[in-house]
Amino acid sequence: MQVPQSQQEMLEIMDYIDVLVDGPYMEPLRDISLPWRGSSNQRVIDVHKSLARDKVVLLDPQAVSDTRMLSECLEHKCIVRPICTELN
Repeated sequence: MQVPQSQQEMLEIMDYIDVLVDGPYMEPLRDISLPWRGSSNQRVIDVHKSLARDKVVLLDPQAVSDTRMLSECLEHKCIVRPICTELN
């Protein structure tokens, strides 16, 4: 079975994505305490694990519990990752 070109290109792009926030932002569900998302209806997906398991795998909240790490990673302009290469 041949994968249509657009799907193949999407899979290639996914190699560069670690975390994906899925779902629209909804103002009535706004929650600024949630890491990496703006409303509680949104999911934070671990892209690499999802591709490996061929199903959606949500990011482990423990992997992103260190907000200092996240803010420093953003400050270094890293692609947002659970582990920032600039902190090592």
